This record gives sequence, structure tokens and C-alpha cells, in this order.
Amino acid sequence: MSKGSITMRGKDSWRLKYDLPPHPVTGERQTRYATFKGTKRRAQDEIARLITLANGGVDLAPASLTVETYIDKWLEDTVKPSVRARTFEGYQNIVRRHLIPGLGRMPLRALTPMHIQSYYSDKAKSGLANQTIVHHHRLLFQALKHAHNARQIEFNPAGAVRPPKVEREEIVVLTRNELLILLSTLTGRRMHTMVLLAACTGMRRSEVLGLRWSDVDLETGHLTVNQQLEQTKEHGLRFEPPKTRSSRRRITLPQTVIDALRRWRVKQNEEHLRLGVGHDDKRLVFTRRDGEAYSPKAI
Repeated sequence: MSKGSITMRGKDSWRLKYDLPPHPVTGERQTRYATFKGTKRRAQDEIARLITLANGGVDLAPASLTVETYIDKWLEDTVKPSVRARTFEGYQNIVRRHLIPGLGRMPLRALTPMHIQSYYSDKAKSGLANQTIVHHHRLLFQALKHAHNARQIEFNPAGAVRPPKVEREEIVVLTRNELLILLSTLTGRRMHTMVLLAACTGMRRSEVLGLRWSDVDLETGHLTVNQQLEQTKEHGLRFEPPKTRSSRRRITLPQTVIDALRRWRVKQNEEHLRLGVGHDDKRLVFTRRDGEAYSPKAI
């Protein structure tokens, strides 16, 4: 069984000292310290609570471990190896721009549902959309769930907080007339075929920009989505496989798109011939005038 003691540090200030059970492999004991403010009786109650937790296998994070330090390490060690670079940058942006400024200085073990609810309220008042706050909640919940599973906190405080309700919005699509106006406006422009393909197939921007001529069969009128082009700060432009199994798919092309792709290929071949770039089926369908891939952010 764990043991503990309290030592007065000042008026109504106490240092709590307690041991964890022996390590199941090495047999070593570890000592934990905490600071408590209040009466001696309440300090005794707190050390008893901490000892009970320790005997139950809960090794609370040290009081010096802040939300900022913990969530940064969680991002690097747990999240980064398991998600795409672009996804990681999105998570990192939420953490660095929002969660750390709002909650980062709090000791991890002292974070409460009230702190989190106050954070969400402040974000809503600042004009942040409910859907964005829900993204913050999901990320924070997963980080604290990891801390709870590691027995560093008693419970996940984010689990006791309700994020704002998000009303489901209807997807707004172009009418047939609006699409015709758009394509008419783009006639003769470099992006015309690219937009036509996206509009007629529903392909994502990253999929359109990652499409190679080897993925297109103009004779049968089909294309296959085999890769996508992503851009991140850390890696720059990089080709990735489709995000999910269902994203790797075969698409039937309408004749309008087949004809447009034929015309585009002739024009692209002429451009590359002037640049001295040879024919290659692995070449991207849509490139800049110099033959290089587009930056997704530029489209």
C-alpha cells in the first residue's frame, strides 16, 4: 500500500508527498509530490485521495505538467505518426492558435469541465463558427482521453462538456444554368477543362491535380482515381494515395469531358514540345505552362 505525508510550507499551504505502488517489472518505487492550499484537515483528505488513486494504478501527472506541454507531446508522439501530413498540420494549427493560448497554462491535472466550457464560450463570442468549435472539442477530447487511458488524470473533463450544436447545412450546388455560365466564362482559359472535369465527376481538387494520363482511358471513357496531390508546410508538394478505400474509384466520363480532355492533351503536348519535355503517360493531366504540378492552394 502507498504511504504519504504532508508538510507545511506556509500559511494554509502544504506539500503532499506520497508513493506509488512498486513497479510491476522492476519493483522500484516512485515518489510523487503535490502542492495543496487549504486547511490541514483538507490537506489530509487530499493526500488520502491521492493515495487511493495511486493504489488504484492512477499515476497523476505532476502539477508542473501543463496542458500545453502535454498536448504538444501528444501531437508529436501519438498523432503525427498515424495521420497524413496535411491532417497533422490542421490539428497543429488548432492547438497552436487556439487550445494553447486558451488553456495551455493550466496544469493538466487541474483542468476541469468548467474551464473547457468557458473556453468554448469565449470562442463563440469571438465569432468562431460552431462547427469549428466542435473540431476543437473532438481534438481536445482525444488528447485528454489519451491522458486518462495513461492514468495521468482521473477522468476526461472534455467528456463532461457539450460542444455547441451544429445545424446541418444543405450542400449548395450550382444549377445547370449557373454551371453553364461558369464554363462559358472560363472558355479559352487554362482552367476550363480542369473545372469541367471537377464539375462533371465530383472529383476533389487534390484528386484532379494528382490525375495522370496513365489513369485516363479516353477510348473507353473512364478514369481511375489512384492518387492525390497534397501540399504541407513541412513536405511541400507530395503525392499520396486516396484517403480511403472508397476514394480509390473508377469514374465514367461524359462525352463532353472526353472531348475536352482530348483537346487539352493536344495543347499540353504542344506546350511541352516547346519546352523540350517528352511524352510520358505518367505525366500529370493538369500542369502549369512549365510542365510542373500546380500548387493546390493556387487553384
